[in-house]
Amino acid sequence: MKSYWSSLSLTVALVLLVIPPLRSAWPQKAPDKGSSASLEARIVTDSAGCPTAVDLWLVSTSDTVKGLEALLQWDRPDLVRFAPAARLDSRKSDSTADSTTPARAAKPANSAAIDTRRGLLAGWEYVEARSDEGLTVKITAVSSLLPGRKATPIPPGKHGRLCRLPLKAVADGARPVPGDSLCVWLDAVNTRLSNASGDLFGDVKLKRGIISLAPCLASHPSGR
Repeated sequence: MKSYWSSLSLTVALVLLVIPPLRSAWPQKAPDKGSSASLEARIVTDSAGCPTAVDLWLVSTSDTVKGLEALLQWDRPDLVRFAPAARLDSRKSDSTADSTTPARAAKPANSAAIDTRRGLLAGWEYVEARSDEGLTVKITAVSSLLPGRKATPIPPGKHGRLCRLPLKAVADGARPVPGDSLCVWLDAVNTRLSNASGDLFGDVKLKRGIISLAPCLASHPSGR
């Protein structure tokens, strides 16, 4: 019983610490019309032309980016979906983790896999990806949660890949046919950026990612 109350107290304390900074990153006041940016979803393929991941790119920004929310979704969830995150993660990626790497707490069941290595979100204090059974992914990220922490926001003029979202094929899904394509897009209502002052960007242009499945189908005539 003592262990239960200790765990509950720790959870409440963490929530009280995290919620205020997240609210400050997404104020309810009018967006800053002078801030603009462009985001793009790009589908990554293997050597056979089959989709393996989605990269989220910051194509351009006129202002510092301190916070990000982005909702991505598919047009063909019967073929491919966003991969779930491992429930138990490590402080390092699976490819570099060793037996001495301290383990982190289990992730929520609806967490999606997200890779920020070599991306602009690397080093950000809070990065989370939640998924609706792989149909959509909602990314929430803040460079620094608490005052006094060393922040690593994205400066004006900087561009590049923000993060990568691994994919998984639907085992019992539909088989692609000649002429099929695959498209992923950013939902305009649920995608927004905030600057160093906590103001929302007034103009965020979004570009979808689309590929033909013809090369993949040629390499895998059975559609698998």
